[in-house]
Amino acid sequence: MGKPDSADNLPAVNGARPPEHQQQAREQPAGVPQRTPAVTPGAPPERPPDRPPAPRPPHWLRTHGASALRAIGCYVAWFALSAFSLWILIELRVALLTIITYVRLQVIGVAVGESVSTRGQLHVADQWIVIVLAIGWLGFVVWLESYLRAGLQRGALAARVARIALWMVVLLGVAYGLEEVFTRL
Repeated sequence: MGKPDSADNLPAVNGARPPEHQQQAREQPAGVPQRTPAVTPGAPPERPPDRPPAPRPPHWLRTHGASALRAIGCYVAWFALSAFSLWILIELRVALLTIITYVRLQVIGVAVGESVSTRGQLHVADQWIVIVLAIGWLGFVVWLESYLRAGLQRGALAARVARIALWMVVLLGVAYGLEEVFTRL
């Protein structure tokens, strides 16, 4: 058996030197000024920064970046479209009540003594319209959130928001048009 190899006799891996040949970092004693490293000939000298570094963004923004801002934009669009759809439902309610009143008064015909019962029937119809539209609105809001989130993941959020907004404007126009037509008849 031979003598084990010492660290001096081992080949260097990737230019590494054995630990005893590496320079040890020494701490400067207190009160002794720090030495600046020597400048390599031909290398540009290091300049001190002109101004302090800019403040760093919050951690969530650094880790998720623009995706967090897009998600916030998605939910802002969802809230705005949900509020707009509520306005449309209010206008649809008025249009449906106008149609019901027209049908009851003009098509079916009402005798002179039936005005009180017509008012009661209109009140019941209004309650049912509100319930049906509220359930429809709730389903729409839930569907809209998932639809916009899927568009966010596919990178098509703006197109989906524009598509939904266009359909909502058309529906609002239909509600105003029905109300106008059946009021003037």
